[in-house]
Amino acid sequence: MRTTGLGASAICLAGMLAWTTTVTALQAGLLPHKQLVPTAGELGQLARVRSLLATSTKENPNPVHIVFYGQSITLEPWWTKVASELRRMYPDALLTIENKAIAGFQDWALFRTVDADLVPIQPDLVILHAYGNGTGTDLMLGELRAKTVTDVLLQTDHVHGFDRMDEETDPAKIVYEDLLPYRNYVALPAAARRNDACLARIRDLWKAYLRTNDLPAEAMLSDASVHLNDDGNYLLAEFVLSYLEPGGWAEPIDPWNVPRVRTAVVGKDVRWRDGELECSFVGSVVAVVLQGVLPSDIDVLVDGQRPADRPELYGFSRTSASHFNGWPALSRVGSEAPLVVERWFMAPSDVSADGLRFNFKVWGSVTGPDGEGTSTDRFVSKSGRVVIEPGDHWIGRAVAFGHLPVPPGYTTYWDVERRFVERLDEGTGAPYGSGGMVTLALGLSDEPHRLRLVARDGRGGGIRAVRAFSPKGSAVARSVADDPPPAGTLLVRKGSAGVSVVWILADEDGRSGWRLEHSQQFGRNASWRPIPTRIVQKSPDIRVAPVEDPPPFGYYRLAPSPKPVNPGRPR
Repeated sequence: MRTTGLGASAICLAGMLAWTTTVTALQAGLLPHKQLVPTAGELGQLARVRSLLATSTKENPNPVHIVFYGQSITLEPWWTKVASELRRMYPDALLTIENKAIAGFQDWALFRTVDADLVPIQPDLVILHAYGNGTGTDLMLGELRAKTVTDVLLQTDHVHGFDRMDEETDPAKIVYEDLLPYRNYVALPAAARRNDACLARIRDLWKAYLRTNDLPAEAMLSDASVHLNDDGNYLLAEFVLSYLEPGGWAEPIDPWNVPRVRTAVVGKDVRWRDGELECSFVGSVVAVVLQGVLPSDIDVLVDGQRPADRPELYGFSRTSASHFNGWPALSRVGSEAPLVVERWFMAPSDVSADGLRFNFKVWGSVTGPDGEGTSTDRFVSKSGRVVIEPGDHWIGRAVAFGHLPVPPGYTTYWDVERRFVERLDEGTGAPYGSGGMVTLALGLSDEPHRLRLVARDGRGGGIRAVRAFSPKGSAVARSVADDPPPAGTLLVRKGSAGVSVVWILADEDGRSGWRLEHSQQFGRNASWRPIPTRIVQKSPDIRVAPVEDPPPFGYYRLAPSPKPVNPGRPR
């Protein structure tokens, strides 16, 4: 019997006296049941977040950001029990746990809010459950995969009061019209596979619990339909925790050096030189890990530019709530022109009785009045800084679902956010709970970039590492000296002495990490062999190395030099 998670036995309950009064109230008398035991494959899809949790120590705590996302089910008390247990299980991890669920927003609507809700915070884990046809869930997971490195725990549905316990579960036999079986056994598993998410088998274990104890579905529900009572909250918390509790997976990985995340250690992989630190990286996000407080102001440049001059490093916050149910007034706001930091406002007018049509005007605190539109048409503001698609309006839906007219003078607003740091100030320390990490730029193309840090004291220091995050799994963080030579630097020249091949080396010692290779054939039949070279010219920027006795014909290429093998001690 497992006692590390939320169990149902009296022994397990007695061991949880440290829980708060709220948790104690949810200790409903669950009956004996089968535990949810994740497979190695399922846990492997949560490898990074599980390693962040498992490898945290008092001396080296890892920051771990977990977000619950979904609808009203995700807002029920079970999520707070999961959060409490995670803090108990992993006391050394720097846990940030929050719930950004929106009651009533199905997957197709939540897909539109991901960019404002989840992308800016780059969570390490998203625990997701949202109803719909599964298409929206697939789109939402695709958005997370394209713009974050988060692990995802995707829940199947618990059993509702109107569900059949003998529903078909074989994907090959389920038809689309059988909506809930299709969603749980066809659509959600397919979305999880396509987007490398861990599918939490909540529905299967929930049915097993009901069958084992001869209970109707209503025994776990508060409204005999969908929402959970105390027993339901307790059981769901236990099942979700099964995927995150210690054990079950013996080999933690280095969570800071995986295909989606790479770390370059200062003094080992990258170095300060004359008050400047340059790092080549591949990723959409770049961060530094501070070491104490900074001894000097440090200016940040990405690809030779100030971050403030890069339009992709600005974004919109979630809009303020509509007048019903806490729904955001707009699920997404876009733009076609570079943004400036300001607050935007939208005021509806002439709202129809059914909420299907209304007019509105928008203005910005810096831009000023920027145009008028209607809820049924695509809107592009005069400046191009605001774009609203018809399907993203929720004020009208609030009128229709809540049967509430828009209050007089109602206005919604949202902010333009900086997603970058332009300068690290002298005396800056790590934000609480960050593990020393400060994000410098978020929202870059997931491609090669160059970070340049310039210390105003001419010396530098105070930075332990540079870290790159690549959603597509191509993360790189390394010294610029280890970059492959740029295109066009490999030249074949003919002279009186014969043929010579030259290229530009990257450091002043000529050790670029690359060697010249030759093959008499090209393509599949190529047989590449290294060719010895020698340095014949040095300057502050260029090192040229011709070939000694080059072959008279064939093909040349630059390839990474093999690293020397440490032979160890002689035996």
